[in-house]
Amino acid sequence: MSVITDDDRLDKINALIVKLASGNLDARETPSDDFDEVDAIIAGINMLGEELESSTVSRNYLKSIYDGIVDMVIIVKENGLIQGVNGAVTKLLDYSENDLVGKNLSDVFKSDSAEPLGFLEHLRDDSSLHNIEGMVMGKSGKETPVSTSCSILIDSKGEPAGLLLVAKDMTVQKQIEAELKKSKEAAELSNRMKSSFLANMSHEIRTPLNGILGFTEYLIGMSISDEQKEYLQLIESSGQTLMKLLSDILDLNKIEEGKLGFDHVPIHFKETMTSSLQPYKYMANEKGVAFGLEFENFDEISHVYCDPTRVNQIMVNLVGNALKFTSKGKVSVKLSISPIGDGKRAMIRGCVSDTGIGIPDDVKNDIFKAFVQSDSSITRRFGGSGLGLSIVKELIHLMGGEISIGSPSHIGTAENPGSEFNFNFSVDIAEAPVNETLEKFEKLEFTTQYKLLVVEDNEMNRILAGRVLSKFGATVEYAVHGKEAVQMLKVNDYDAILMDVQMPVMDGLQATRVIRRLGYDLPIIGLSANVFKEDIDRSRQAGMDDHIGKPFTKLSIFRALKNVLE
Repeated sequence: MSVITDDDRLDKINALIVKLASGNLDARETPSDDFDEVDAIIAGINMLGEELESSTVSRNYLKSIYDGIVDMVIIVKENGLIQGVNGAVTKLLDYSENDLVGKNLSDVFKSDSAEPLGFLEHLRDDSSLHNIEGMVMGKSGKETPVSTSCSILIDSKGEPAGLLLVAKDMTVQKQIEAELKKSKEAAELSNRMKSSFLANMSHEIRTPLNGILGFTEYLIGMSISDEQKEYLQLIESSGQTLMKLLSDILDLNKIEEGKLGFDHVPIHFKETMTSSLQPYKYMANEKGVAFGLEFENFDEISHVYCDPTRVNQIMVNLVGNALKFTSKGKVSVKLSISPIGDGKRAMIRGCVSDTGIGIPDDVKNDIFKAFVQSDSSITRRFGGSGLGLSIVKELIHLMGGEISIGSPSHIGTAENPGSEFNFNFSVDIAEAPVNETLEKFEKLEFTTQYKLLVVEDNEMNRILAGRVLSKFGATVEYAVHGKEAVQMLKVNDYDAILMDVQMPVMDGLQATRVIRRLGYDLPIIGLSANVFKEDIDRSRQAGMDDHIGKPFTKLSIFRALKNVLE
């Protein structure tokens, strides 16, 4: 039986230490049963081996997680040198880890904000930074867009020891953003082209329409037979219908672009609506249809701030539709007002009902969409573009209100069930003027014989304006473009100028600016087929005193001239 000496045991201890030091972490020695001081050393070395083995397993596990992260992970020392990277970095940049370790971060991270010292400086007040965009450059020189987040690494003493950077490859996202931007720009270009086309078409249509409606109005005022007057009124009505369709198309385009503007002016609501709907009362009487118009509480709240043009547009569309689709029975309009909130605002509620052909249930959800009619046969029987209700809904929504279709079974019949539209919108309450007087003119005639200059490139509109102004008692001269008007003004005195906006050689806005620079302060009134708020604003910014939309009426020109001359 051999005896194990202390020297043998010490040799085993040395051998165990060598095995562990060489990486054989599974090596172990068994202590003796006596468990003396030497055995305690062996047990301690065994425990160290177990700890080393456990630590190595943990490091390998963490290393596998570290390399498995799809985003790039870079560890940077406080001096800016790369200490370690994960597999995503070596894959994207085509460097080995050994190639990158020891390099300065700025050698691969091409962004001013990625300077290590700069990162550290910003991070001292915050523990992390997020989504800093930059570029990393690979071995081949290829640049890749990245979004980087970083945080400070703290050593055992609690001091900053470096940075941990996580960089996400943004190549695909940047491509998507570029495509979206391209699509957005294409859509915006298409919208601009559409708007430009509609504006030009509006001008081209309104210009001859101005002559048609203007001369029709001029002829109606002459001594003619009742039959001739009836024909002229039909022409005028057809022209106004065409004007309404044109305005609807332009308004719909403005709504789609989010550029439809609203005025905020005080009006006597009841009187304004009564005046606007008066023609429909006559139209109803001619069809043999009763027409009812009721107001509730407008004696208590008479004046409100709103856009009268838009409110009229809503009412005219709803009432016009009701009358168009009603051949017998009644069209009813009810409007009420009541204060809301602190009493400075009010809610206007309206109901337009009729005993007409009604709206089928299967199309009620679509009736407010553009170009939708309640039935395909409606267009053939009654005409119309299907734009009116779409614009009404959009206008009411833009005014903060709602519109819905009711069930007017109480007013219709089985053959003609009728329709009912209920709507509301809020307005600001206005103070009633102390001495309100409606503008009235006994005769459209000036008290002074004014000398006026009409600047208009369209011959028919020049003739029309001349005839109308001559009827007012004015003397009229003409220019066919802005440049000619400027030259005529230098050698003649005029009391006012009626200036077309869109003309060849020199347009009305350019001519007005030149006239103002030359020191002339006589009134200039713009005439334009472009009638949106921004068009009016451009005219005033150029130096015009007023802006009249085409087609113009005798009253609109008389009122504008009277305001600036008298």
